[in-house]
Amino acid sequence: MACQPSSQDVCTTNGHHPTTNPRPRLRVALTLALLFWAEPGLGNEVRIERVGGYDTPGWAAGVAVSGNCAYVADAYEGLQVIDVSNPANPQWVRGYNTPGFARRVAIRDRYAYVADGERYWQATHDYIGSFQVFDVSNPANTPRWVGYSDTPGVALGVAVRGHYAYVADGRRYIGSVYIASLQVIDVSNPVSPRRVGNYETFGEPAMDVAVSGRYAYVARWASGLQVIDVRDPVNPRWVGEYDTPGSALGVAVSGSYAYVADGSSLQVIDVSDPAKPRLVGSYAPFDMALSVLVNGKYAYVVDRNAGLRVIDVCNPSNLRKVGGYDTSALAFGVAISGNYAYLANWDAGLQVLRIEAVAPQVVVEPSRRTLNGGEDATFTATVQGLGPAYYQWFKDGIALPGQNGAVLARPGVREADSGRYEVVVRDECGRGGSATATLAVLVPGSGGRAEERIEVSPSVPPAPQGSSLVLITHGWAPFGGAG
Repeated sequence: MACQPSSQDVCTTNGHHPTTNPRPRLRVALTLALLFWAEPGLGNEVRIERVGGYDTPGWAAGVAVSGNCAYVADAYEGLQVIDVSNPANPQWVRGYNTPGFARRVAIRDRYAYVADGERYWQATHDYIGSFQVFDVSNPANTPRWVGYSDTPGVALGVAVRGHYAYVADGRRYIGSVYIASLQVIDVSNPVSPRRVGNYETFGEPAMDVAVSGRYAYVARWASGLQVIDVRDPVNPRWVGEYDTPGSALGVAVSGSYAYVADGSSLQVIDVSDPAKPRLVGSYAPFDMALSVLVNGKYAYVVDRNAGLRVIDVCNPSNLRKVGGYDTSALAFGVAISGNYAYLANWDAGLQVLRIEAVAPQVVVEPSRRTLNGGEDATFTATVQGLGPAYYQWFKDGIALPGQNGAVLARPGVREADSGRYEVVVRDECGRGGSATATLAVLVPGSGGRAEERIEVSPSVPPAPQGSSLVLITHGWAPFGGAG
């Protein structure tokens, strides 16, 4: 067993071979069909199946994955470490019973940081927040507790960036009001973490936090999303907020967008101007969207009673559900590593799900035809499974101006029309493929000579740079990748 922390994940893409289906002689038809596997009732583009699991001793509330190990925030059973080097047969490694209620965990370098809810403080006969640090670098002694810091509220969420941990500290009752806070903890010395700054506000609890650049994004229940400038960790300051329609329970940030698990919906908020966050898209319904993780073009939303939902977010203003997996128990947290999702599934423990973004299956027909001069040629591209499709036709590698539809007509073909015709089809996210067919035109000979045949042998241009696929078969060059 090797349970070493790692910062690298590997994404792969699978391809399908095209098949051919000829059409009548006088119609040169090129059909590009991109098909996705579909689960009945869902119309999915992402296949998800359970491959393994481990029933942890407590209630799995949060999970992080690094290297070959999953680290489970297991409620009253603290932090549990599971070896997932064989996803079909996860094995328990060690556990550590924290003093509080382990809710979330983050991994950075050789340490695990746990938002441990609250713990009973005997000196004051009261409850205080609990933030715990573990060394997870030694497989033979993982996890090893090394330090802690109390927080004034209830530690519900945690994010780590650089030398600082950011804790969504729930809320505490002072006098007649509730105080919610973001706590900033210096973890440069993990053995002795210390609180160095905080931002406090009245009202709804801080449920979760994500950090990107100089800003922390806090999900604050009925108050929505709050943006805090943490460039100066000692003096965090409010810069903006967006009041979501539901209950902001989880948050993730990718690029210029914040993704908020908002109870009954997923809200996508443009934070390119942190002082003026604005809504750009939403998707509903959910049973109860509790947390969200964004990986590539997909948002993975944990949906309490409904398990895991996958939302295509490549166009934030047009969100689409493309996959899902219903679990038998309550779902609370998710981590993604490579082709696997690791689901914190409450009393069912850790569930391991294999995720496959099904690559397009291309059917090319036909690849080559011969016509007599003066006959009509028609090229047709049929696309399925991509949503809105955008076309561009080419002849011998040169774009044909204005030819942006599914059909390319070449009436009364002449010698100059011989060549290689290609259609490139993309969806709004840039995914898709290309297919080619050749047209050969027969023209009458001169001086009693036989007819001349003008042909261009089929060839396929290389896939554009950045493609994660290398399969080129029967005139099809995939591009854009699947994630």
